[in-house]
Amino acid sequence: MSLLSTFSDSELEKGLEEMHAAHPGPELVFPDRFAFIRGHRT
Repeated sequence: MSLLSTFSDSELEKGLEEMHAAHPGPELVFPDRFAFIRGHRT
């Protein structure tokens, strides 16, 4: 994700540590959804 490129290495490491503390299991699964609205001009 291009958004992650805005963080420094230390910020990314801190984020990973926070995720591991909140979800200590060996695997973290989450739904990744994108919503789109399509319109048609009449």
